[in-house]
Amino acid sequence: MDKMLLIVAAILLTGCAGMGPYEAQVKIAEHRAVEAKHYADAMWQIAQGGDTTVRTVAAMSLQSRMQGNAGQGFTLAPSPLMQAAQIVVPALTQAWAVDRTSKVKMHMSDNSTRESLGLYGAFTQFASEINSPTVVTQPAPVVVQPEVVQQPAPVIVPPVIVQPEIVTVPGGGD
Repeated sequence: MDKMLLIVAAILLTGCAGMGPYEAQVKIAEHRAVEAKHYADAMWQIAQGGDTTVRTVAAMSLQSRMQGNAGQGFTLAPSPLMQAAQIVVPALTQAWAVDRTSKVKMHMSDNSTRESLGLYGAFTQFASEINSPTVVTQPAPVVVQPEVVQQPAPVIVPPVIVQPEIVTVPGGGD
């Protein structure tokens, strides 16, 4: 669908490029020249048949027109293909943008749904394990008592009392 819209838009825009910019400028210049000639003829006829004020206004208008102060003048009308493209291309672009936006939103919704289902499954599994616990039987633990080590009776040794000798220092003292 997206490729089809791009192909149609490209075809429409390619068809609109029939006349190059140089040819268009030449046509515009030719039409402006014809327009200026008709304007000058009309002003000449007005100047021939009126009083002094009408002649003056016609001469001033003609002079102003020849100096280019009258504005844009004639422009080329767009081709029918270009007019159709101006209507169709924005509509196709809008349709494509709406289609892409809706697809993005659908994918986001699908991802959210998958995530919610995954969490629901995990919580369901936790709840089933809590509600029906599995009883695990293990063999009775074997307790090994450490060996009792007999210590020999304490030996009592009488203290040896040593008395230091009293040494007198000659000439020292008080």
